[in-house]
Amino acid sequence: MAKCVHCNLNIRFPCREDGATRNGLVVYVAGDWELRRIAYLQRLARAYKRRGIPRRKTPDWLAGTIFCYQGRIFAPNGKPYCTPDTLIDDAFRGRDATRWLSDLKTFAMRRPTQRPQWKTLPRLRLIDLAMKIERLSPKPSSASL
Repeated sequence: MAKCVHCNLNIRFPCREDGATRNGLVVYVAGDWELRRIAYLQRLARAYKRRGIPRRKTPDWLAGTIFCYQGRIFAPNGKPYCTPDTLIDDAFRGRDATRWLSDLKTFAMRRPTQRPQWKTLPRLRLIDLAMKIERLSPKPSSASL
């Protein structure tokens, strides 16, 4: 277990600064102001619903996508974004976490009447980050399958 040089958290890779910079893959985490926009929430809900991930498998998908990413992740302010091992567990803690994912899918078809609550922003941020990583990551070619 390593310590991040920026936030001193125990993490698997220290802000991905070592060998990950060579491949040129960079993703920026969405800011609170972005995630709180109703239009952004609805676009994210549509993308998540199209992905077709069952709500109980979502934390596993997030972990596999975010922790296996070989590029760099930056916060909106340009500083490295730390991904501690408990990142997903902390965001999806509580009994309503998986039910909330079902509610998120309803926003794909129905416009939300209010902005997302502040307590849901870490969940939205992780889903948004995983979607960005999937769009950026190279797809395996059909010749290699």
